[in-house]
Amino acid sequence: MVAPATDEEVTHVYMAVRRVEPRFPNFAYGFLYATASPRRRTVAIPYNYGVTKLQSVNDLYVHVWVPLASVSSNVVDMAAGRVQVDRLPQSSVPFEHSYSIIYVPPSQPIASSVNSCRSLRSAVQWRGNILVVKHGKRKPVINMDGDDAVLVDMLVSE
Repeated sequence: MVAPATDEEVTHVYMAVRRVEPRFPNFAYGFLYATASPRRRTVAIPYNYGVTKLQSVNDLYVHVWVPLASVSSNVVDMAAGRVQVDRLPQSSVPFEHSYSIIYVPPSQPIASSVNSCRSLRSAVQWRGNILVVKHGKRKPVINMDGDDAVLVDMLVSE
């Protein structure tokens, strides 16, 4: 699967995900930093088929936005391209909510260009798209909103 890179591709995939048959059971909303997009986008992240209530980030079908290599035909190593962040580097004060950053790991054989999204302003050279979701206190994933934007931009730029 090829990840959407431009704003036009992101919009096309966003609309397709909402209309695909059979329908996805539900959606969570997160931030996408697409490789050729000038800005961060809020996107719908579908629940995997068969999931009615999220138990973890693994219940999200993130591959629409960040394709990850398969270990076998039906097994994907999610941990290889994910990190959970609950505070800024060198800080002992935790955030109210933690965030998971889902990315293409450097060891992955999927061809990905260096992410040039201007929202990143990063010294780190991320390969491929970056997807960020927020964790709730009682729910594994809660929707992102505009209040998260500045903080998440800082997190992926560190």
